[in-house]
Amino acid sequence: MSPSSLFARRATAVDEKPFVTFVASGWSMHPVVPDGSILMFRRGARATIGDIALVRRGETLVAHRVVGMSADSVTTWGDGLWMPDRPCSREDVVGRCVLMLRKGVPIDMDWFEIRVAGRVLAFLLPLLKRIPFLRP
Repeated sequence: MSPSSLFARRATAVDEKPFVTFVASGWSMHPVVPDGSILMFRRGARATIGDIALVRRGETLVAHRVVGMSADSVTTWGDGLWMPDRPCSREDVVGRCVLMLRKGVPIDMDWFEIRVAGRVLAFLLPLLKRIPFLRP
């Protein structure tokens, strides 16, 4: 798997289930979502800026944070990556993360504090990645 799709999985039979579970592999969403975390996505749930969305990218599924939206497209970005993903259509968004099992601890992603923190992080990601001494 390429570094930009370390959270990728094959997109199979997703459309017939109300919830999709996804095991995180890799570091593209580190440190918020460590390797081995289990994410549960509500299929069809509307993702907004700051949410972790499950996005169909060809034959794979990628779980990244929504950082931008327009009338017909969504831009996502892995928290641990230096560049955002290319925009995709809204139809490619499979669902929004509603529950995460992080190091054995369940986290309700619909909690107000979690959603606010996600929005703040989505705002800060582009700014932090521009600071020269933080770049690799």
